[in-house]
Amino acid sequence: MPAKTALEVVMEIKRDDCIVTNALADVNCTIVRLIMRPDYTLHRVKPTDVCDPIDISRLKGLKLRRVGNGTYWIESSSCSVCHLLSKTQFIHPLGTHSVGKNHVQVRFLVASRGDLKLFKKEMDEAGLQYTIISVSPFVHQELTQKEKYALEEALRRGYFDIEGRISLTELSHILGVTPASLSELLRRGLKKTVYNYLYQS
Repeated sequence: MPAKTALEVVMEIKRDDCIVTNALADVNCTIVRLIMRPDYTLHRVKPTDVCDPIDISRLKGLKLRRVGNGTYWIESSSCSVCHLLSKTQFIHPLGTHSVGKNHVQVRFLVASRGDLKLFKKEMDEAGLQYTIISVSPFVHQELTQKEKYALEEALRRGYFDIEGRISLTELSHILGVTPASLSELLRRGLKKTVYNYLYQS
């Protein structure tokens, strides 16, 4: 029996119940990232032109955090799409961003075509309209030299040990980077390693 082949899928989904998108419908800005949870979603909103700031008066009652260059993280209750994407067991999102005013594009992994079929069934049952842009076999995620070195040193020096023989700050000093940079390197490297372990056929 042939082994299952993991797939990388790009799908565009229509949504018209996003509070943030609707509030900023005629504002010159883009939602460049989404962090989805069943009950709430964080939207990273970036102005198309930094000289044309986002009118935050349209977002009364929502939690906002400015992160520089006129960009904001905005929290709102999850729309139907984000709610489903955060709860489904059939996909692992890799990235999301808004397309126009009423669509969101999602790039995700599925373990097999069977799981993709089950996810599409969930979408249909939820009444969501979608278009599959592309489907391709999962490609092994190569670590950069910096990611590989950071993981090797973290492992060798006991960062992953239960007793925690070295802290992130201590390890960052040894490697000559800031704790924030090291944390990002480790997260990216671990994510690629886990994807390779779970999905590489």
